[in-house]
Amino acid sequence: MPVNLFTYFMGSWSIFRHFGAQGLAVGQAAFTLLTPSLLAYREDLEVHIPGFSEAVYQEYLYVFEEGCVYKKFKDNRLFYRLEVSNAEATGAHLCGEDHYQAHYSFLGQNNFTLTYRVKGPRKDYEILTEFTRA
Repeated sequence: MPVNLFTYFMGSWSIFRHFGAQGLAVGQAAFTLLTPSLLAYREDLEVHIPGFSEAVYQEYLYVFEEGCVYKKFKDNRLFYRLEVSNAEATGAHLCGEDHYQAHYSFLGQNNFTLTYRVKGPRKDYEILTEFTRA
């Protein structure tokens, strides 16, 4: 488990994302230091799903304060608070009637995974993202 998630996340990462059996995405991500307690996250991906192939990006903020880690949307709305234990971290987010459960697994200094389990009235799927330090 990384001793300090703040310093662990910093830098560039290669991404491979699985959308269950529906498709995949590949690309790059970067955690960039903005202030001593704030990292900006940006990912740039090529998504390949049957009938759809496009370049996309997503941005988030990771805020470190008072021993807690918060993942926020770019407009500073809370996505979830990370609960860190051993080599894992979890977070949860309710979006309308859809529940997003995040699970980070830290596999070493150069690899981690982020899995989202999404459940809702019309949703039931998993997204697995593999990060490898670039």
